Amino acid sequence: MLIRRQDKKAIFNIDTCRVLYVAETVGGCFKICADQFEQLGTYKTEERAMEVLHLIAKQSAQCKAVEILCGPVHDGQTQSIALLLAEEIEKMWYTDMPEE
Repeated sequence: MLIRRQDKKAIFNIDTCRVLYVAETVGGCFKICADQFEQLGTYKTEERAMEVLHLIAKQSAQCKAVEILCGPVHDGQTQSIALLLAEEIEKMWYTDMPEE
């Protein structure tokens, strides 16, 4: 899955990424970073940064599910069916770490 950086000046391949994380900036904002400290976006609150990180994880899991189910998708109907099934696969592919 590809993600375009917030400033639109770079595209990042999440499939080759080992880690995405939220980090606080010196100015008190929160940024989402990838391997090698590549900054993908900055947000005013940690809560918003975490929401975006979750969105990335969810979208990545759905893309992987479609790939598993269909291989390369060539038509809209196949993709629609795959996306319906993707939610179930997503539950197995992506999970949150427990808080404690």
